[in-house]
Amino acid sequence: MRFLVKHTPKDEVLLTPPKEMQGIIIDHLEYLVGLEEEGKITDSGAFAGLRGGFLVVEAGSPEELDSMLNLAPGMSFMNTEVYPLIDLRTRIEQMKKRKEMTAKWVKA
Repeated sequence: MRFLVKHTPKDEVLLTPPKEMQGIIIDHLEYLVGLEEEGKITDSGAFAGLRGGFLVVEAGSPEELDSMLNLAPGMSFMNTEVYPLIDLRTRIEQMKKRKEMTAKWVKA
């Protein structure tokens, strides 16, 4: 299963001493690089001109994803949103089925 994980810093981050925050950020990014090297993170990036970023994560289940995220050193400083992803071919098949069903309803 693939998931889009959007994270933005909580406002409390601004109240954390900069030296402490830098260490947490470095640990957090190193943890994410480790997940990337394991093939768990397949894409990532930061939002241009904004605070925060995203990850595309491969996980066997929502529980596995939750475990990965909860072990990340900086997650307690992040607001996190998670979206399950499907590929475009799956979406096309769904749309074709919907089109067939709609055609049946219109004829009825």
